[in-house]
Amino acid sequence: MLVTQPALDAPTSLTADTLEERVGALVPLLRANTKQVEEQARISDENLRALTATGFYEMNRPTQYGGLETPLTEQVEVLLQLARGCGSTAWVASTGAFCTWLVAQFADEAQAEVFADAEARVCGTFTPSGSARRVDGGFLVSGSWPYNTGCLHATWDFVPAQLALEDGSTEIIAALVPMADLEIEMVWDVDGLAGTGSNTTTGRDVFVPEHRTVRFADVVAGRIRSRANADKVLFRAPGIPTMMTSTAVLAGMARGALELFLERLPGRAITYTKYADQSAAQVTQLQVAEAQTKIELAEGLVRRIAESVRSAAEEAAR
Repeated sequence: MLVTQPALDAPTSLTADTLEERVGALVPLLRANTKQVEEQARISDENLRALTATGFYEMNRPTQYGGLETPLTEQVEVLLQLARGCGSTAWVASTGAFCTWLVAQFADEAQAEVFADAEARVCGTFTPSGSARRVDGGFLVSGSWPYNTGCLHATWDFVPAQLALEDGSTEIIAALVPMADLEIEMVWDVDGLAGTGSNTTTGRDVFVPEHRTVRFADVVAGRIRSRANADKVLFRAPGIPTMMTSTAVLAGMARGALELFLERLPGRAITYTKYADQSAAQVTQLQVAEAQTKIELAEGLVRRIAESVRSAAEEAAR
């Protein structure tokens, strides 16, 4: 059966409910492409185009650059819908959404560079596996950054690096680097979620101007460098708890798996038993009930996380 992308209007001034509805409408397309995504170890161009058309990547783009600034509590609902269709696509998308949020923490000059591209996509990692040294006007950054989800489709990379200080100690900075300045090592060969294409990015002596760096500790603690976003609730949350809302992808994947099981259940027998339809078996009913309960608990937990992060950000923005 041919599954086509639904026709969509431009994602201008989307409400969260409309965005959730649009993403939910992609589920049949995403499910139809799962085999291709897994075999090619990257999300398909069709999935990427369809997701971009919904307005998903506008959720964490600041409004001054045409974005939506969708509250985290509502972003969770969108991710829960998306992951029902394809776990790999949803994980790449959630990472891209979070890394876009990270860009909003940087100096306004850096944001202007990144968001000058209306279709800018950002990948990144929290592993400080690079090194940086200060030079006139900025830093030279070198390193290798593994598990860099979304790098195959990104235009910018958020890369942490260890900076040696004059007193002999080190601190971690994070740099925004154009993907054109980096290389990708195709090393992602895994069982499960192979489609995320979470390969390794590498670079050597890449010049990064000072305005495209932040202290990593500031991101973790929610100390924002941007003046334009300083009073916005969405961008005043601490980094790690904000990233934790991506766990909505796991709950959404579980929901999708249960839906597919129930879809295929009617009329299927249980081998070596009297049951011609396993839906009539008590063991099936108990296992479905247990799965449903666990999924609802997981969904409730991630919603609670998002609400807690939002409350903390509201307090910080006052």
